[in-house]
Amino acid sequence: EKKRQAYYDERNNIQSYDEFKYNSEGKIAKLESFDNMGNLMGYREYEYDLTGYPIKEKNYDEKGKLQGYFEYGFNSDGNRIWGKSYDASGKLLNYWE
Repeated sequence: EKKRQAYYDERNNIQSYDEFKYNSEGKIAKLESFDNMGNLMGYREYEYDLTGYPIKEKNYDEKGKLQGYFEYGFNSDGNRIWGKSYDASGKLLNYWE
């Protein structure tokens, strides 16, 4: 399944749009971002744990080159309790909890 979300300027012209692709569990597996001409600007891929929480988000440029990624941790109530961001080489950039 695929859904689209468009972003408009004050004159109601499309500036860009995102297309969401879902996995068999109905969760976002991939988000592709396009400019107003339909050119791919980049995309994100999502990974989930066995309980369905998003634990990893990878960001790619328009050519498919990894730009960086995020990892998340959740408590038993489903609240996000920490996050880490990394560059493409795996170097830790930020950490919060």
